[in-house]
Amino acid sequence: MVRLGREAWAQQPFAVSHKVRLVHILKNLHTSEVKIYSDASREFIELLDGESGGQVLQEFVQQSPRLVELVEAWRLHREKPGMAYILSLFATVLGHPDGKLRRHGLVKKNLDAVARMILEDKEKWGDALQELSSGDSRRQNAALDLMAAIVRRGGGLASEIAERFDFKMAILPQLAGTIKKKGGLGMGGTIGKVAEVGSTRRLFIRFAMSFLEVGNPRLLRWVLQQKEVYSGVLRGIGK
Repeated sequence: MVRLGREAWAQQPFAVSHKVRLVHILKNLHTSEVKIYSDASREFIELLDGESGGQVLQEFVQQSPRLVELVEAWRLHREKPGMAYILSLFATVLGHPDGKLRRHGLVKKNLDAVARMILEDKEKWGDALQELSSGDSRRQNAALDLMAAIVRRGGGLASEIAERFDFKMAILPQLAGTIKKKGGLGMGGTIGKVAEVGSTRRLFIRFAMSFLEVGNPRLLRWVLQQKEVYSGVLRGIGK
């Protein structure tokens, strides 16, 4: 099924350069080599962030409404080194401005469905929480970015995340703070250099603020009571 998806891509009418590049990316996302599928994830993100990113997103979702190629990449690489790059790719796809516009109704609807699938699939939601609790700032940032992207898709999805997310997780003060943590493991399992927990602060704040940006009064009142999150946001302001 995934192979057929890639073959169908080769027949799409939009820019040939994008078409060839995307087929190559989708193929590499399914390899077992960490560097290859990590590079493919980064390349896809660069494509989506480029000038033609909106067109690429629309064409991709129209051809693959449930993002089957990306979901398969998630399945293949879950609990493996480099999973953070897969989460970052999903965050970019789900957070892309063109994927939230009402005039692109079908694209928006399909991406909302993918976001909801991630929340309702115990394995996938568990994968995101595992990355968040990993102690590796790159993995934690990818999880925070994905969660923020889902929240920003609208009040319904924001409420679903609020119901599932444990706002009293022990890791939250570290994610919000500026404490330095030594001896963390790198993506390849090697001992890394000093890792600054504070490097997660920007993404932590983005996640916390995403609930406020949705503009749901009932949700807003509830999330503002989550002191572990918003005290962390306020900490350090004005220094």
